[in-house]
Amino acid sequence: DEKLNVSRRSSEVVINFVNTIFKNLHKHDNFGSGIDITRVWPVAFPTHTTVKDHLPGYVCVRNLEARKKNGSSVGEEEETLSDAVETDDLIPCIQDIERIVKGNRHCSIGILVRTNRELGPIMTLLREHN
Repeated sequence: DEKLNVSRRSSEVVINFVNTIFKNLHKHDNFGSGIDITRVWPVAFPTHTTVKDHLPGYVCVRNLEARKKNGSSVGEEEETLSDAVETDDLIPCIQDIERIVKGNRHCSIGILVRTNRELGPIMTLLREHN
């Protein structure tokens, strides 16, 4: 079995962030029925490293809640295709990306979303902001 705990693409800053998140899942207060895995995962999760330890890096986390059409928050299990995050909620994220790219045209940016259906609005806004 090949171990997958050595990144060949991410900077040390990104990998350290990943390690911090996954090693501290038990501190999250909103796992509901998944709480049992938070006791096992931090122990089973191998610390990750990177061969790209010379790369600069930056991590920014924005957690946007999905909303029902009437604007109230919903749980992921209740979410429907039309309930993706509001475009207005995405604008600050897009502006952050725009600012980062203007400062470094050769940077690489990763955007993680909960579901693929959230990619469409993000890609549209990115195109609109060049």
